[in-house]
Amino acid sequence: MSLSVVKGPNPRYRAPWHHNGRLLLGLIVFLGLTFSFSGGYSTDGLPLWHRLLLWMSVATLMVVQPVCLDVVVGRFLPPNRLGAAVSIGLASVMSIPLIAVQLEALKRTPLLPKDPDPWLAFMGFLAPPVLTIALFVFFLRVAWEELYLASAETTDAESQNAAQAEPSNAVVSILATALSVQAQDHYLEIVTPHGQRFVRGRLKALVDADPSERGVQIHRSWWVADEAVVEARKSGRDWHLVLTNGVVAPLARSRVVEARERGWLDRVQARPVQARSA
Repeated sequence: MSLSVVKGPNPRYRAPWHHNGRLLLGLIVFLGLTFSFSGGYSTDGLPLWHRLLLWMSVATLMVVQPVCLDVVVGRFLPPNRLGAAVSIGLASVMSIPLIAVQLEALKRTPLLPKDPDPWLAFMGFLAPPVLTIALFVFFLRVAWEELYLASAETTDAESQNAAQAEPSNAVVSILATALSVQAQDHYLEIVTPHGQRFVRGRLKALVDADPSERGVQIHRSWWVADEAVVEARKSGRDWHLVLTNGVVAPLARSRVVEARERGWLDRVQARPVQARSA
């Protein structure tokens, strides 16, 4: 398992760029205004308000859709550069037929007053702009990760040694002091008594490489250490664990028996809780 400990210029975690709504919104507004004021693709005969509504809708499809496809496809590929490149390529190509279908649907509404086009010809017409915009969007993703994540810094000497060590040693060092680990797309949020750090990788691979027994995976996206559990709460049939930092982590039903054997369920409060989303 390849792990890189990361820290951006802000000591707080900066979510992967496609979670940054302001950046996506900025791209959508930029493209929408550009096509609207230029009357792109023979839409200059429409009123300005109509062009704005049309192109903002189309820009939303062209920006958000490749990003969503990349997130989905990336879950089935290795978290490395090759996996990212394959995911980007597949997401870009898959966007073409999806956007074609959506635009054909828009042609049946007053928003896009045009007759339907032959399917293959329309796909060929859409391919260049869709691929260009999708690849531009993914270029920003790569640039963002290089800026905030690839320039890895560590918060202490121990994490520096972990980043330079063999992968197995890095896992041992990371989990030796970890209180909890939460999976967030291709990244893992590691919470320690001294703060947070982030590594690129998958939770299953991290847990499988852990030789210690100081913690357990309690959910598909959570691992917690024994000392991190403050109390257990039950709401209906569901259990949640309150951690030392106040975060409420979900406990999978398949892990209830193991949590009970560890004594985590001895302190119970029968009240509804709202877990932090995985």
